[in-house]
Amino acid sequence: MSHSFSENINENLKNFISFLKNPTDQKGAELTFLERLKNVLAFIILEMPVLLLMIGIISGLEKLEWIDTENHSIQEMMKTIPIPLFFILAVFIIPLFEELIFRLYLRYQFNSVIQIILGFASFGGTAARQKTNDKLQTIWTKYYATVFFFSALLFGFIHIFNFEITVNVLLLSPLLVAPQIMMGLITGFLRVKQGFLAGYMMHAIHNAIFIGISILGMNSMMINVDENTPKYSIKIEQNKDAFSDASYKNYVDSLAYTNTTIKPLLAYMLQTSEQLIDENDSLETKKSYNFHFKNKTKDTLQTKKLALEQLKKHLGFTIIKKNIEKGSWNMSIVNPALLAKSLATESKITNATTISSKEIRIENGTLATLAYAISNHKNILFNDQTPNTKNKYNITLKTQSLDKMIQQLESQYGLKVVKTKEKKEVYLIEFKENKES
Repeated sequence: MSHSFSENINENLKNFISFLKNPTDQKGAELTFLERLKNVLAFIILEMPVLLLMIGIISGLEKLEWIDTENHSIQEMMKTIPIPLFFILAVFIIPLFEELIFRLYLRYQFNSVIQIILGFASFGGTAARQKTNDKLQTIWTKYYATVFFFSALLFGFIHIFNFEITVNVLLLSPLLVAPQIMMGLITGFLRVKQGFLAGYMMHAIHNAIFIGISILGMNSMMINVDENTPKYSIKIEQNKDAFSDASYKNYVDSLAYTNTTIKPLLAYMLQTSEQLIDENDSLETKKSYNFHFKNKTKDTLQTKKLALEQLKKHLGFTIIKKNIEKGSWNMSIVNPALLAKSLATESKITNATTISSKEIRIENGTLATLAYAISNHKNILFNDQTPNTKNKYNITLKTQSLDKMIQQLESQYGLKVVKTKEKKEVYLIEFKENKES
């Protein structure tokens, strides 16, 4: 091809507009892979200004508080799936399935419904199949434009479920899914004129660009603190591997938490339960962090206080106390001899808590540590009502239902659990950005 790239862009735009005026199931000229790729890149350039305009409009709607994109499914996936896996899914796998579902049938010979009908017609012989094929071809040609535009609209409006459905989202849905409708029209055109691969490449490259921008934007907004002062050192990193196990290690002069939200940190620092911590921004408290803090002063009793001060400073929140009535589970000792079998035999300064999908494991921890871990895992208010001793234990519980965990506590460790209601001091975490707005 002797055309310059700018001429190629103009030619593709002209052909696209002409096709939209009268969509027909007619394949274009045979092209090499590089020629198809060049045409796909031309459409990427053509769509960019329109997509950026639509993104600006949607951003404006969010600022007006007409919609909320914080719970958008793509945002949620990016928070819960490792970035490399998310990129592979969004760029290669999901576009492939969407092209197979929404675009493959746009060519007559690849339309599975038509081929099934012709298959049944074949039982009547060659003449019957040919007669059925002729009728279907006539219907297909007559209504092809309807089929094509329906495909693009269906592809677009199915993406409304990426948003949290509200009245405003439904009313604004044509605008919110306009970028996907445009994508459906472009990939549909490429699929018909240049083959399935061209449409898939367009979809994949489009996703790669916008997902890449989203990942870079998310990484730039991620909390990343690394300070070293004469009094303390602190390191806070927003965690990207949401599937790793949570690990909490508490020393007299330091804290080391892996894959934790801020609630477990606050619960330890405030010596309370996560269930006694409320917030004015649930999205902030869902973020996962790796947190390391070292108290360099000789006063180890100040470790929690110093760590809390720095956490409030870097994550931008304040704490307010209030009293309310809460349902709770109280743990007490009913079989001291059985519990004594789990006493930690080695004298260690460190205690470790590991919470996974299969078990809660306490190493060299107090019963208060155990109660705290159960509270976090089962999202309940679980209190340690045992005598306040310095005894340390090694305890492992299978994380099944709460009832089975309670049974394990009594049968294996001599600890009884009773449900009750009590008035408790609750901590409200107010993030400054929300408070000011």
